[in-house]
Amino acid sequence: MTLRTDLQYKNGGIQTSKSADLRKQLPTVSLTPKLASDKWAVGIMKDIGEDNAADPDLSEALNLHKRMVSNIKSVVSQRDNQSPDLPQSRHLNDVNNAYQRIVKGFSSALETTRTRVADKHSKLDAEFESKLKFNNSQAVELRSILRSMNDVDRMAAINQAVDDGNGNLLAAVLDSDPLAVGIKPSLQTSLRSLAMQKHAPSVYKLKEALKKADELVFGSFTDLIEAGDSVTAKAIREEYQRQAQQAEEAKIKSEFL
Repeated sequence: MTLRTDLQYKNGGIQTSKSADLRKQLPTVSLTPKLASDKWAVGIMKDIGEDNAADPDLSEALNLHKRMVSNIKSVVSQRDNQSPDLPQSRHLNDVNNAYQRIVKGFSSALETTRTRVADKHSKLDAEFESKLKFNNSQAVELRSILRSMNDVDRMAAINQAVDDGNGNLLAAVLDSDPLAVGIKPSLQTSLRSLAMQKHAPSVYKLKEALKKADELVFGSFTDLIEAGDSVTAKAIREEYQRQAQQAEEAKIKSEFL
């Protein structure tokens, strides 16, 4: 007996299919730049310096990104290569299960990695402050003096402290609420960066690389989540689920006829 693969049941009767393959057309998957390439580390590591090249927390973040790229591409490959022995509904369920596994795994890994990066930032800030001998013993008095100055004189004093690496004045300016000094928060952030670049360039470069790596892994995970519907063909899976439910309900009714 020959199995007719060119027939399908449609509109209440058996019809000839235009194609022997009755699988539904899958949606196009377009991976974002962060998920399409694992070469982002090259740009982040550029000019970072030999002292920082082997930093374990930075390496962990960059390796996490590479694993995200590799895993999502593997799931997409699985999606696009269906076994002829499996119906499409089961195949897509397998794809969804694989996708959910990597999302769960990377959710945990991302939290761990970002915590490590945040801790390293704190350690680097402490290293920078220690190098410049930050001292808060006169911070209250110095902030009061700065607030009493006009804008031009205040900035001249602060800029001189940055140039000189004056730990007493920098501690008063950088380790307080910026309003207590009479400057804007954005300026306080810029002043810390300037002082770090001038007096602790290696620390500055590592912090910048860690910041970029953190943004990369967080953005990549966000893209991974947003790609879920197309990667797993959610709309098609839901249609198959509706059909399965209808078939089950029809089966139950027939048992009571």
